[in-house]
Amino acid sequence: MWITPTSVSVEQSDIFENIYFYCVDAVADGCLVTPICDMVNSKADTLIFCRIYPAYQILDQFLQTAWKASVTSAVLNKSEPLMGGARKNMERNLRELSSNFHYLRYHWLDPFPGEDEPKIIDYQIIGCLKTEEFQEGLKGTIRRKLSLLSPWREQVPVRYANYMARIGVPDNPTIQPQTIAWLKSRFLLND
Repeated sequence: MWITPTSVSVEQSDIFENIYFYCVDAVADGCLVTPICDMVNSKADTLIFCRIYPAYQILDQFLQTAWKASVTSAVLNKSEPLMGGARKNMERNLRELSSNFHYLRYHWLDPFPGEDEPKIIDYQIIGCLKTEEFQEGLKGTIRRKLSLLSPWREQVPVRYANYMARIGVPDNPTIQPQTIAWLKSRFLLND
């Protein structure tokens, strides 16, 4: 999945350290999502980065909110292991998150070389740098850490585009009567 950058040119999906994310007032690792064609053709006045978190930080958030119904308060306080149904629910949730298909906002990455913990790109936490500022940063504190190999390199910006292009529609809490009738007739369901 990973390769140490060997070329001088910066590529889309490269991982950089010391990117400033204004919205969370933090300096952290970031994944470059600006299209390479814009960079090569000098059309990018600004480069866009998405923040990368150690997986535990996102998973802790999920335990406190989205997955809270799956676990007990003792597990949330890390005082006892998961058992039975709670364990199965957590394993399912982790598979869904790490598959990169269920949660559009997040992108799971294998651990960086030499590290144990996976990483998660959060497509909602964005940092922007003017191209000139980025070039100056490369001479100082900003450092390209890693590059992704294909097909993972292409997967990151596609998933970012999907996240940014989604359309919010109201949840449909009930199935319409005509849909229930169709299901019953199609699958020979009885009341």
